[in-house]
Amino acid sequence: MRYLWILISGVVLFLSSCEDKDRLQREENMELVPTPLLKALEAKREMAIYFSSANQSNLSGIMNLKQEQDTLNVLIQLTGLEADHEYDLHLHQFANCNSTDLRSAGSYWTLDDLIPHDSVDLRTNISFLGTITTNPEGNGQMSLRTDHLCLDCNNKNKQILDKSVIVHDAHFEENDSLSYYYSRKGCAEIKRVE
Repeated sequence: MRYLWILISGVVLFLSSCEDKDRLQREENMELVPTPLLKALEAKREMAIYFSSANQSNLSGIMNLKQEQDTLNVLIQLTGLEADHEYDLHLHQFANCNSTDLRSAGSYWTLDDLIPHDSVDLRTNISFLGTITTNPEGNGQMSLRTDHLCLDCNNKNKQILDKSVIVHDAHFEENDSLSYYYSRKGCAEIKRVE
């Protein structure tokens, strides 16, 4: 009986070691495939968004956003604008560029949400991304690196997802509300498309 027990134990050990060798061989031959969660995290870190024109402008363009740890990198390229002209870019409250005058995008995005546009310092407010000066062909670009904004993070004071970027003529009459809305030349919605 003792010999039978030793024989059975030996067979079991032999079979399990063969199985371990097969498992190790399979693991060595496996390719590393990112999990859906890893893909989702990578997708949250960057996106490309296209601008649409407004108020009879010929604007078109693209905005590339890439989150690298605490820094958001923004590259905006625009075409079809007036030659040798300045345009300001601001974040607005809503990712909605559906109305012809872009009022659907709401006011400038501020930490206090609804502040009338005439009471905001447009060049120092958090909504101000920068100014593009177009070349003689009406094209321009700008880049920005900031830790004051983020893409798809949990900080409501930095989060720009579900906002829009509006391109404004930098030389509109600030006291004329009609001029203010007509100064909006294009819009891009910062949102994920499912």
